[in-house]
This record gives sequence, structure tokens and C-alpha cells, in this order.
Amino acid sequence: MVAAKRKLGRPALFKSAKELDALIEAYWVECDEKKAAYTISGLAVALGCNRLTIVNYGKKESFFSTIEKADEEMRPLGWEVAYLLKTGLGA
Repeated sequence: MVAAKRKLGRPALFKSAKELDALIEAYWVECDEKKAAYTISGLAVALGCNRLTIVNYGKKESFFSTIEKADEEMRPLGWEVAYLLKTGLGA
């Protein structure tokens, strides 16, 4: 007799990329209202998980483009901060 295959691990936090995308968009709106920077750590807090969870979701084919799009949205700020620190204009 073949035993039923059990799923191991935690249940997924997000059922679909569409659901995750909506949550990310809500985070952008919240940041814009507060005039806060978009950060991966801030996104993780807003989603109720940690940075590593977001990175791991980005490795899943069905979530890759959603996470990549969010990462691209946050990247310019990182370059701007690095420039300001290097030039001393941010001090």
C-alpha cells in the first residue's frame, strides 16, 4: 500500500505572486505616506517575515519576478545613500 505523501515544513506565507505583489504595493504606499525609504528590512516587517524569507521566496520560480521587481524598486535608494556617504554630502 502506498502511503499518502505529506508536505514537510511550514505552510507558505503567500499563496500567490499576485497576493505578494499587492502586499508589496501596500508597503510602498505606506512608505510614501510616511516619507520613509523603501528597504528590504522594512518590507520584511510589513510582510510579517524576515529578510531571509524574502530572499528565499525570490528563489522560487513563481515568485521570482515579484521579488525582483521589489528589489529593483529599492536598489536606487541604496546607490544614492552610498554616494552621499562616499562624498560626505550626507554627513
